[in-house]
Amino acid sequence: GEIPSGPDMARFVQPQLALLRYGDMAFHQYEKGLLDENRLRSAFAPVRGQVARNEAAMQVFEWAVEQGSFVGEYVEFCRRDFKEFKSVGPVSDFLNRARRIDEQNPS
Repeated sequence: GEIPSGPDMARFVQPQLALLRYGDMAFHQYEKGLLDENRLRSAFAPVRGQVARNEAAMQVFEWAVEQGSFVGEYVEFCRRDFKEFKSVGPVSDFLNRARRIDEQNPS
């Protein structure tokens, strides 16, 4: 996808930045020992799901990085996590199998 232009751009970019900041704060809490790795992954899941799957959201992330919006450790964490997520694919094999089972066995 592409980043919308005009007034729609702000309506698209602002929620992306808020979501990225939410992930940044979770990462900060993890670094300070307030969250364990499992809780960090859980808190980061909405960020991963939105940004790693959406090219326009990824562009917002890269733009924010260029603006110096995030510390380097968070940026590296995001890039590793997004890469790992993309290597799995948009929907895991588990979810695909579960959907097929549900379709074969309607309630």
